[in-house]
Formats: sequence, structure tokens, C-alpha cells
Amino acid sequence: MPARRKPQRPGAYERISQDPRGLELGVNRQREDLESLADRLGWGAPTHYVENDTSASRGEAAPGLRPRVDRRGSAGTAGGG
Repeated sequence: MPARRKPQRPGAYERISQDPRGLELGVNRQREDLESLADRLGWGAPTHYVENDTSASRGEAAPGLRPRVDRRGSAGTAGGG
């Protein structure tokens, strides 16, 4: 298996399409999992990009979030904060 390269600025994208009460439980679990993964890989703390209660099928991306993630490319894949 090829060696993994350490990203210069890891990113974490957390998203839940339905959270009508705004409790953010799902995105918070994702944040914890992604921070743990970044730590295990020795990447340091990621920049977070979060879309809570945002439906992709209705085109409800958070203002400015998707373009920021797109500019980062595949190296910065995840969620906002």
C-alpha cells in the first residue's frame, strides 16, 4: 500500500440533510469521528465545514460553503467551523 501524504491543511465536511430541531447531534458526531481520524493519522486539527439541516436535493447549500470546498479539491473534503 502506498504511503499516505500528510495534508497541509486537513478539512472535515460534516453534513446532515434533516435536523428540524436544530440540535446538531449528527454533525457533532461526525465532527468527533473526523477529529479522531485526523488525530490517528497525525494530521492535526482539521478546518470544519458544516451543513446542518441542509438538503442537497433542494439545492440548499450553505452560502459560500460549496465554492470553498470545491476550491480545495479532493485534499480538503470536509466540513465548516
